[in-house]
Amino acid sequence: MARGEGGSLGRALINALADAAGGTVGVRKSYTAKGWHAQISKLTSSPRGYLAAERAGLSVNQRTLMDWLAERREPTAANQRRIAEAYGIMAGRWPDGHERQDIEISGTVKIGDDERSRGSAGHAPLLIDGRAGNWDRMKRAWNAGGDLDEQDFEDWFVEDVIEEDLGESSEPFQFPGGSYTVTLG
Repeated sequence: MARGEGGSLGRALINALADAAGGTVGVRKSYTAKGWHAQISKLTSSPRGYLAAERAGLSVNQRTLMDWLAERREPTAANQRRIAEAYGIMAGRWPDGHERQDIEISGTVKIGDDERSRGSAGHAPLLIDGRAGNWDRMKRAWNAGGDLDEQDFEDWFVEDVIEEDLGESSEPFQFPGGSYTVTLG
């Protein structure tokens, strides 16, 4: 489960995706290592790398880790996949799988004259089925790296995910509030 907060729906969504991606917003272009040894070397160079390994399910004792780093033995195929996944988390790659889960939105939601605070004061959050949507524009922007435009993310999310799940209404979905929380999964 990943969670993000922000002053707009777009910022909260970007922050939730960053949480799912290990704390990184967008891809870091300097992460180019291909082999497991180069990747595990990078992972073990910082506390963030150890967190990424934990997130990827890579659990190894100190002796085995030292053997890998010294290239005295190779990780199993399953552990090589976990190393690659952890490296991807450090690199800030799009967090695969989160777009195929439920998404909860807390904050002000407006459709026409109907404006409601969702996810607080006893009101349920707006629940969206991420599987129904098309995340391609958001993925492309994320993978391009650099600064992400929160308004673009919000617009794409409304058009490509919310409206795909809930349908287009005669009035557009709007998010005029100043505080949002997005929970993925």
